Amino acid sequence: MKNKYVELKWFFIALILSLCACSPDDDAHEKEFRCKVNGQKWSPFSDDFKFNPVDGQSQITTSGKRALLLVGYNSKNETQNVGFLISDLVNEKDYPLSQEPNSYGLVEINETVYRTDDINKGIVSIHSLDTVNHKVSGTFTFKAKSLTSNSTVNVSEGYFDITYKVY
Repeated sequence: MKNKYVELKWFFIALILSLCACSPDDDAHEKEFRCKVNGQKWSPFSDDFKFNPVDGQSQITTSGKRALLLVGYNSKNETQNVGFLISDLVNEKDYPLSQEPNSYGLVEINETVYRTDDINKGIVSIHSLDTVNHKVSGTFTFKAKSLTSNSTVNVSEGYFDITYKVY
């Protein structure tokens, strides 16, 4: 019986040492996306392990421009989406979010859609753009107006560092 405890003790020591020796996973920060919505911390969440709550997509448009769409989804208590579209992503710089079809910010809370427009604007600052490895990082902030009423939503302190898909 004593031998079993000794073996178990060494097993746990080996397990702890192997866990401590692990280096950080390079993919651990592939999908980082967070912000504040009306002053409240907001981050993507999915209770379905098959569904990734952050989606980044890039495609070359028919006019030859690179478009970037980033959206975070949260389904914990109510369905919420926060995201933005940049219609002409060129390099690291500031991109204004004003209105469709160019570049805009978007928030959806329980089927109420808010978008930036010519009065309620914002900005996305691209800090790093790697078109070879499809990685992009930066910050964002915007104010968006409901499509069905005069209510607005403020998105602040936005941050993203993701790997995007190319279509």
